Parts: sequence; structure tokens; C-alpha cells
Amino acid sequence: MNHQTSSVPPHAHTSRRPRLSAKTTWDLILATVAVSFFAFALLAEGAVAQEEATPVSSNQSRLEKKLLRASEGVQYPGSESDSTWTFVSYPSGAETELPDPARFEEISGCPVTPDGSTARQDFDAAFDRLTGIEKWMDTGQVRSAKGFRKIERVMLRSYEERAVYRCDTAAFGQVYYYFVGLDEPDGISGLLTVSTET
Repeated sequence: MNHQTSSVPPHAHTSRRPRLSAKTTWDLILATVAVSFFAFALLAEGAVAQEEATPVSSNQSRLEKKLLRASEGVQYPGSESDSTWTFVSYPSGAETELPDPARFEEISGCPVTPDGSTARQDFDAAFDRLTGIEKWMDTGQVRSAKGFRKIERVMLRSYEERAVYRCDTAAFGQVYYYFVGLDEPDGISGLLTVSTET
């Protein structure tokens, strides 16, 4: 009696992969290409939309650098906390001149409470006060006054119209000072610092 012996061990599992037809293979390739193309199109569309949503002119970018450099180390007089400076920009809308306090409050989004208020200050008068150096001033105060002179110079060269808006939030002694100017192609821009005045 002849017994046939299998060369496959009894515990081994044999399986054959089903072969794909040429048509199925091409269908998979075409589906992969289509999905890749669709994903690329979505990414490209998102990038364009982001660029359109946040346009920044090269002029405004240079101005931002100059203003932030000028404000380094400048302390707002009377503030009980360290001053930090931020460049702010409000794209051109219907404004052909700097707005009144109520409109600026709306544009800037200053967080005033019902007891708070916003006032517009004359640019030249504000900087006369901020850039003045007196004998009784300490080193830090003198340094800040000189820093305000730098900010003033940059703004005088960069904007036709300038103003300082004082936004008193009436909350936790927070007062927002906006040093801004109007450049019609780019809108309103400038510097913001928050002073703590309790």
C-alpha cells in the first residue's frame, strides 16, 4: 500500500491570494489618482482662501517692524504693570479719515464695560507729554521718553493723519492706548499697549 506523503507540514496553512483582473487593477489606480487630485485641489483652494482672508501689504509689514522696534522697552507712564506693545491693523473700509471715539471703539473691539468709555486725544499733545524729559525722572522714565520719541518719528513719517485713542474699559483698571494712523490703501494701523491704572 502506497502512502503519499505531503511536503506541507500538517500545521501549515496554505492560502492563495485571489488574482485581480487587469480591469480591477486599473480601476484601483484610477481611483487612487482621482482621490489624490481631489485632496490636492482642496489644499490649494484652502491656501488661496487663507491668503485672500489676511492680505498684508509689504509696506504695512515694514511699518509693523519699525513700530515694534521703536517700542521695545518703552513703559507707559503711570502704568502699574509692564507695558507690552502690539501692532494693530484694521483693513480699509469706508474710513477716509480717523473715526470718532465711538466708531473706533467698534472697529478696534476694545472691551469696554457699560461704565467704560473711549476718548480721542490729539496726537501732538499726547506726544509732547510722553516725550518730555524732566530732571526728577529716573533712568527708566528717561529711556521710555526717548522710546516715545522714536515711535513719534516713525508715525510722523508713515501717516498723514494720526491720533491716540484712550479706551478705559472700567474693568480691573485696564486702559487700552491705541497710537494709530490712517493710510488709505491699507486702512488704520499702529500700536496698542494696555496700561493698568487703579
